[in-house]
Amino acid sequence: MRLLSIFKQMKPCGVSILNQFTPCWFLLSVVLLLSACDQKELCYDHDAHAPTTAVRVAVTDWVKPWEMPIPEGVRLHIYNNTTGASDMRNLPPEGGLVYLAKGSNTILAYNNDTEFIIFNGLGASAEATATTRTRTRNRNGETTTYITPPDALFGCFIPEYWAEKHDVPPTIEMVMKPLVFKYFIRCHFAHGLQYVAQTRGALSGMAASVFLFDGHTGPDEASIAFDGEVCDWGLQAETTSFGIPNYPNPDYNTRNDDQHSILNIEVLLKNGKILSWDFDVSNQLLAQPHGGVIEVNDISISDEDGGATGTGGAFDIDVNGWGEYQDVDVAF
Repeated sequence: MRLLSIFKQMKPCGVSILNQFTPCWFLLSVVLLLSACDQKELCYDHDAHAPTTAVRVAVTDWVKPWEMPIPEGVRLHIYNNTTGASDMRNLPPEGGLVYLAKGSNTILAYNNDTEFIIFNGLGASAEATATTRTRTRNRNGETTTYITPPDALFGCFIPEYWAEKHDVPPTIEMVMKPLVFKYFIRCHFAHGLQYVAQTRGALSGMAASVFLFDGHTGPDEASIAFDGEVCDWGLQAETTSFGIPNYPNPDYNTRNDDQHSILNIEVLLKNGKILSWDFDVSNQLLAQPHGGVIEVNDISISDEDGGATGTGGAFDIDVNGWGEYQDVDVAF
C-alpha cells in the first residue's frame, strides 16, 4: 500500500507514531482518501473523470440591433434531461471547450457581463427569466415605481443536444440574439425650447421581464425612467427595454382599452419652473415591439411660463423639486 511505504520511509519516528498513537479507523480513512481518485466512480466532480463528453461551443455571431461592444463572455446553463442535474459554465465571447453529461442535454446561454439584470428561475430552462432593478420616485405627491433600463442582454437556447463520445470534440454553433432593445425618443418643439434647462421622462406600459428560452416577454407592465438632453429642435433621449408585454404572443395585439403606453416628458425651465406632458404612444410601440423611434411633435412652452429672464449667462438651477430616485427591491 502507498500509505505503508510512506510510513516505512519515516524512520524511526514514523513507525513509532503509527504503532503507538494512530487508531485503525484513522488509518483506514486516510487510505481511502489517497486512493479515491484512482476510482472513477468517486470523482464525478472532475470533468476529466466524470462520464462526460467534450464539445466545443462556437459563438458564430452576436446579433446587435445597434452598434454596441461585444459582451465580455458567455454563461451556459446546462440541464441534463436524464438525471435532472444542472451545471453552469462561463466562456469567452467566442466560446470554448465544455463537458456535457452523456445523453440528452438542454443548453441555455446568455452574456455574463450584465450590471442591472436580475435573473430568476434558472433551476429550469422554461422558467428562467430576466428582469431589472426597480426604483421609486415621488411625483406630484405620489410614489411611483419604475424599473431601471436594462443593459445589453443576448441569449441562445438549444432545446436538446445529444452528447456522445467522439475522438474529436464536435462543435455546437450558437448565435446570440438580443433580448433587450433600444428606443430613441424624439420630442419636437414648436415654441419655447430656449426656456428649457434640463429634461427627463418615463415610458409606461413596457415589459417588466423576458423569458430567456424563447425571448417572449412576461405579462407584467412597468414604467422605465430615463434622462434626456436638449438639442436644436427639441428633446431627445434613448432608453432600453425588454419590449412590450406578452410578445411574441399570438394574442399580444388584443390588449384591453385601459392598457396604454404613455410617454411622460418633464422639463426644468431656466427660471426653476417644472412642466410636464403625457403622450399616448401605444400605437407606436405596438408597431415597434422590439425597439425603434418614438416621436411626438408640436410641444410648446408659452412665454409666460418661460419668463422674460434667464435667457442668457450662467444659471444657478434649484433642483430641489426635481426629485431623486431611490433603489428598492421589487420582484415582478
